[in-house]
Amino acid sequence: MDYDARLAALAKVRRAPTPVVSVYLNTRWADEHQRERVRVFLKTELRRARRGPSAREIADDLDWIQAQGESLIEQARFPEAGGVALFACGGLGLREILPVRVPFDDAFVVADVPFLRPLAAVLGTIPSVLVVFVGGANARLIPLNPDGPGGEVRLEATLEAATRGAVHRLYLLKEFNELGRACEACGALWSGSSLACRLCGSATRAVPLGEALVNRVVSTGGTVETIGGHPRLAGVGGLAARLRYPL
Repeated sequence: MDYDARLAALAKVRRAPTPVVSVYLNTRWADEHQRERVRVFLKTELRRARRGPSAREIADDLDWIQAQGESLIEQARFPEAGGVALFACGGLGLREILPVRVPFDDAFVVADVPFLRPLAAVLGTIPSVLVVFVGGANARLIPLNPDGPGGEVRLEATLEAATRGAVHRLYLLKEFNELGRACEACGALWSGSSLACRLCGSATRAVPLGEALVNRVVSTGGTVETIGGHPRLAGVGGLAARLRYPL
């Protein structure tokens, strides 16, 4: 399976007609206690989703997730996988199972787009050493292999670059959890709480910027590297990007 192609296809979903259920399971267990913990996690999250506001719309999706999850936990499918991502959406006819060699942190998300940050981080990970230089309002990230497109920007410029499809590689702090807005008409991404798009004036909706950025960057051919516990990156807002061309 071409995982990059599947990730890019999922990232092109801007707003599904019915909610998308995204589930990540850690299927690398050292003992039976760890496997039972995943079993309890899945059972708890399914129960919560079946009591949620979208329960009727996603009932079939949740049944499918439950069946696949139980099969994975019993190791009837993909016993060698370290982690498995599942996506279900009745409105899109989506039923996707993506096993990978590295474990995921368990996650269960119901939203209007696929939750792709964990998958993008796994597929985009390469050995690297990042050094952040802070000068005034600027941040610069230098990969171990500096070959390729250059140019580094911060939050507002990163959002603009993602909107234009200019991001070659997004560096995102694992703890980044800013909220922002997405335009219903042109798809532009903004920080803050403005109800009107700054580009076209159309209505906007609230979105988690981290997830929105990951989806937008991947859907336009960029890659994502998620970094945990990086104080200098945290000090400049939690994200930066290398661009294909200057803005």
